[in-house]
Amino acid sequence: MAAWWTDVYAARFSQMFDGGPVARWGFRPEWPGPELDICAFPAASGGRVFCSLGLTHYAGQLGEIAEVMLSVERGWESTPALLARTLFRAVEERVALRPGLALECAEEVRPGIGRRGLYLSLPEVPLRRLCSVHHAGWTGWILRASLISAQDGAYLLRHGRGSFEALLARRPERRLTT
Repeated sequence: MAAWWTDVYAARFSQMFDGGPVARWGFRPEWPGPELDICAFPAASGGRVFCSLGLTHYAGQLGEIAEVMLSVERGWESTPALLARTLFRAVEERVALRPGLALECAEEVRPGIGRRGLYLSLPEVPLRRLCSVHHAGWTGWILRASLISAQDGAYLLRHGRGSFEALLARRPERRLTT
């Protein structure tokens, strides 16, 4: 996918969080391919929101033009690597990114976070209007990732997506903006 998508998403994230990132890390895949950046923005809860930039380069493998954001209260040091490695695994396995999808976290960084996976959804209603990104006749998406435990995964399977997303909405790390 064209490199300009990264600039389009960077502008959208800056719009969503009223300014540029407070930090930015670059990650390379284990195969020849474009770098994936993870940017950190301040969250309303006092935590950080980590956003991918460059996932759009892999739209062919993922079936969508999309970037992902993850809100975290603590464990910031390992979060950029967790997000990048998990997204690279999705690219490698050609997982179709979509709301309602649970991804297993990358093994090597799981202990620092205490969660087993990422659950993808659309941002809540106030931000939902900003989650579709339009440029040059194409539409891309911003997917919201939430860290989930094995118990969360079992709840998701038992009660379904709607009930699970209602449960996630009550967690303090879900507040993205002030």
